[in-house]
Amino acid sequence: MEWLLLCSDWHIGAANVDYGLIESELKLARERKARILLNGDVFDAILPSDRKRYSPTALHERIRGRADVMNGVLDWAIELCSPYADLFDVIGVGNHETAVEKHHSFDPVSALIGYLNKDHGGNVKYGGYCGFYRKSWVNQKRIYRTLTIYRHHGAGGSSPVTKGMTDFQRMLGFLPDADVFHIGHKHNRFVDSGVRLRCLASGAVKTEPYLSVMSGAYMDTYQDQSPLEALKFGRSASYAADMNLPPQRKGGVFLRVELNSNNHSDPIKVTAEV
Repeated sequence: MEWLLLCSDWHIGAANVDYGLIESELKLARERKARILLNGDVFDAILPSDRKRYSPTALHERIRGRADVMNGVLDWAIELCSPYADLFDVIGVGNHETAVEKHHSFDPVSALIGYLNKDHGGNVKYGGYCGFYRKSWVNQKRIYRTLTIYRHHGAGGSSPVTKGMTDFQRMLGFLPDADVFHIGHKHNRFVDSGVRLRCLASGAVKTEPYLSVMSGAYMDTYQDQSPLEALKFGRSASYAADMNLPPQRKGGVFLRVELNSNNHSDPIKVTAEV
């Protein structure tokens, strides 16, 4: 049995992030020897020059008041990831990182990977915004079993009604070779299982299972602030309250991969912990 952790949307540097949940998942990944795929928006990276989204209260107190915000969040990310550098296979970018790259000519994910690989013994691959991830195992009979994951950070709004299922349905139309689809971005967290029909070269017909995985963010969508606190210190920024969004589940998704050496019609069984 093998484990994979599919996660995204850490938003390091934001005030309302559950950093304890990030650390607890990383510790569990270590216990399970899980490979980690981090699918973008590692950094919140909403900087003072962002007139549309920036609010001083949105910055965590650890970096609030710093002129070099990106230096601070990069140091924080290295601190979180370096004890687990050997577990990360892929770290990708999301819309928060591409905004920094566009406006400030700096890619924080590339910098993070460089530090993890050079200074902490990692072998982390740069994932970009999307791509395939393929992992193979050899069972006791020396038969190879392969799992193919297609990961895309995600795009569009939060989809409070459909929660992003439409995105997966579109991907099924042009990605026939993926066993697992992984999206982040929308801050929803769920897993949906499905089956598709295949006609093999021999003419035989078989069914193939697949999983659609949406990893959640690590942000508390609503924060408790009394009217007196708001009057004294100012209103704390809350994108969920401002956009009338429902509370959302937090965290990544662990996949458990079991190799069925005696079952040629279903050689790999993949289940998710949600």
